[in-house]
Amino acid sequence: MEPKTLFVFTIFLLFVSSSSETLKKQTYVIQLHPNSQSAKAFPSKLDWHLSFLQEAVLGIEEENEDPSTRILYSYASAIEGFSAQLTESEAKTLKNLPEVVAVRPDHVLQVFDFKPIADGLFY
Repeated sequence: MEPKTLFVFTIFLLFVSSSSETLKKQTYVIQLHPNSQSAKAFPSKLDWHLSFLQEAVLGIEEENEDPSTRILYSYASAIEGFSAQLTESEAKTLKNLPEVVAVRPDHVLQVFDFKPIADGLFY
């Protein structure tokens, strides 16, 4: 391969690999303002949560994709919000919406090394 052709091919591969990284989905937890007035316009919390996802996904992904398939869980007790499979750019879009408090990647907390201080009590 000629050096110029090799250079163009290398640039193309870098572009393709960086584009696929931005389309990779991961799980995010989206926290919403708990006393939002817009929530009253929807018949359920899930419908309200889905409206945020529809706004973020609209036009970014395949047009025939149903955004409701991305919601993993709808929270309404400890926090107001939902978890969903999103790309990085969709998460950034959600972060900029006024009723969104936070958008954080989901993670597992691993708790270990419990030490008993009494029967049934641990610290």
